[in-house]
Amino acid sequence: MKKTLLAALGAALLFAAYYTYAPRHVPGNQPPLASITNQSFPEVQEAFNGAADGVRLLVLLSPT
Repeated sequence: MKKTLLAALGAALLFAAYYTYAPRHVPGNQPPLASITNQSFPEVQEAFNGAADGVRLLVLLSPT
């Protein structure tokens, strides 16, 4: 039981370290990722609406 708990804790710590320190980059032909805030929303909206002739994808992730 203790080994399973320690293994799960170790896996969680490894995941947390990877999530915190892993490089965040996108392919060369893709614009950088954007965080949507009250200040950046008009810019994101303009970019989204400006690409109406192509495929658009808006992904919202929440930690809760």
